[in-house]
This record gives sequence, C-alpha cells and structure tokens, in this order.
Amino acid sequence: MKINEAVNILRAHNAWRRSSAHLPEDARGAMGDPRQIGIAIDTVCDALSPSGDWARALSLADDTAISVICTEGHSPAVHQWVLTREQIAADPYLEDCIAHLEWRGIAKAVREDDRLTVIFEEQR
Repeated sequence: MKINEAVNILRAHNAWRRSSAHLPEDARGAMGDPRQIGIAIDTVCDALSPSGDWARALSLADDTAISVICTEGHSPAVHQWVLTREQIAADPYLEDCIAHLEWRGIAKAVREDDRLTVIFEEQR
C-alpha cells in the first residue's frame, strides 16, 4: 500500500468514527475494512519510523494539540484550561487533541457537568 492510499483510508475511517458517534446505530454507515485500516496504520508507521521522523511527528502533534486547546493567548504554563460543552461541540478536533495529550502524558482531562478541565502536567 502506498502512503497516500494509507492516509486516505485513515482519514476516511476517522471521519466515519467522528460522524457515527452522533448517529443512532441503525443510521450509521459501514466502517471500512478493518484489515485495510490495519494495513494503513502499519504503512504510515513504517513510513515514519525508518527516517526518524516519528519523534518529530509526535512533537508536532503535541504542539498542535496544545495550540488548539490553548487559544486566545493562553498557554500550558497556566496549567489548566476549562472548556465548555459548547466549545467542544464547536470544534470537532478538540476531543482528539485532548485524547492525544492524555495519551502522551502531557495533560489530563477532568469532566464535570457541562465543562471539561484540561490540566497540563508541569513541564520538567
């Protein structure tokens, strides 16, 4: 599989995942072929790993996720950022950014009622 095809498969799967989360089960479209999605993941990982770009890609993803959350001049130095349900609903990438930062150990999310607090770990 070529890298462009792998990226298209992964983007289509991510679009399906985002859209179907808001639909009733009987209205959801079909997920793509899981085997093809797995091959696409391997293709992208293999393309990044040998060139040493994996660390750079993670760093760029970290910085981008932080910048999406920390808008309006706020920074992770503040250590926490409170987002409302409306803010999260208005930006389809916020949940993905939060999940990425939690996965990387850069921040944790605390969900309470109608708000979500993103707490950034102190930089060492």
